[in-house]
Amino acid sequence: MGPGAALREALAPLDEDGTALLAAVAHQLRTPLTSVAGYLELLGDAMLGPLTADQRQVLETMGGSVQRLSELIDELDPCVERERADQG
Repeated sequence: MGPGAALREALAPLDEDGTALLAAVAHQLRTPLTSVAGYLELLGDAMLGPLTADQRQVLETMGGSVQRLSELIDELDPCVERERADQG
């Protein structure tokens, strides 16, 4: 076994711990973000009353921010990265 293989073998437990940590962090970030997205949808659909043009613009800005955060969390989550790799 060469030095590279030995090093990979020695670091494998750290990689597994790091993957688990990233998955846990992604989950903890995604949970409140899902609530925010749901409430934005309720507001955007005028389920809680009519919106002014300014309010609608603020909601659209917030929705874009939620989407960007969701994409960043997906990039952080090793499970999502694995699914993307499997899909091609």
